[in-house]
Amino acid sequence: MKIEPGMEKDPFTGREIVRLTEPTSDAHAQYAFNCPFTSDLRYLVYPSRRTGLWEVWRADRCTHEHEKLSQGVEVGSFSVHTCQATDETFYATADGRQIWRVHATRGAPELLLEIAGGRITSVPVPNPEGTHLSWVRQAGNDYFAELMPLATKKPEVIHSSAGVQFDHPCIRPGDPETVLLCRYGRFGSLRNQRMWLWRRAWGQARPINPQPNWSMVGHEVWMPDGREVVSFRYYRYDRSGEASTGGCWPKGIDPNHPELAIGISFFDVQEGREARWFKADCWHPCPSGDGRVVVMDGSYPPQAITKMDPLTGGTEVACTARINRPPDNNQLSHPHPSPSPDGRWVAYTSNHEGCSAVYVAPL
Repeated sequence: MKIEPGMEKDPFTGREIVRLTEPTSDAHAQYAFNCPFTSDLRYLVYPSRRTGLWEVWRADRCTHEHEKLSQGVEVGSFSVHTCQATDETFYATADGRQIWRVHATRGAPELLLEIAGGRITSVPVPNPEGTHLSWVRQAGNDYFAELMPLATKKPEVIHSSAGVQFDHPCIRPGDPETVLLCRYGRFGSLRNQRMWLWRRAWGQARPINPQPNWSMVGHEVWMPDGREVVSFRYYRYDRSGEASTGGCWPKGIDPNHPELAIGISFFDVQEGREARWFKADCWHPCPSGDGRVVVMDGSYPPQAITKMDPLTGGTEVACTARINRPPDNNQLSHPHPSPSPDGRWVAYTSNHEGCSAVYVAPL
């Protein structure tokens, strides 16, 4: 089906923004850490429920033709991940009982795995080279991080936890024997041993990023060189009691409360220390495939899509998402920006024209 793109100029930057999907039915970009572009940048893979069910679609940025890639199943809309090395897209079914893959340009969906015992609670995440897949499975109150070579299709449990949820598995670039995990949950887990690392030589995963009780960490992902992990890091400089945010989610950089500082952290895994921290009112940092740009969403101007130089911390607003937040602040109202592999474009979600839709802007 052909969908004519919407064109507009961003009111803050003046840059030309392209809406790829119609604003009359929900669609969204892949989750912030998942690049939705194919390797040649021609196609963008996204979940949509224009048929009434969440399914995986592909948009041709040249012809504006949209084609459904998944067939016969409803997908978990935030379980979709495209690998640029192979142009394969991986996704889980909405019930978390199956993992599928489909080639983003050729189609032909393939059932990879039936989940025995429990359900998937995370995105099935490929490594950048497209040789392994990792996910988290829940069975009762227990959580299991699993890793599977795509050549054998035989998963192994790499970390287990009774009653404590782990999520966001992220395989280290160039090293499928190392997987980043996060201890999941709302605010308490963000302030206490959030980032964990599994290495085959260790067996179980271990916490790696020390967090005094006055800091909060989240939205972590590998930089492409595999040495550093980028995340947001929120510091309470007064270090006394609960901050003015109630000890919960920080609300932004507030000049009336200088003790609160939100920024982007680059944690050196090899040295076990924070290498750089730059003050920025931003979340969901996501690096481009070449590592030269990190894009983020934030609070000012209205949900700004911001790009950062990861070495200097210099920032520039690319565009504004202008999200209309619903009362439940659901994930469909989060921009979740992801840059193209070459760092020239950014895909993100916005509902400022109606339903949530996929937008692309130049960086």
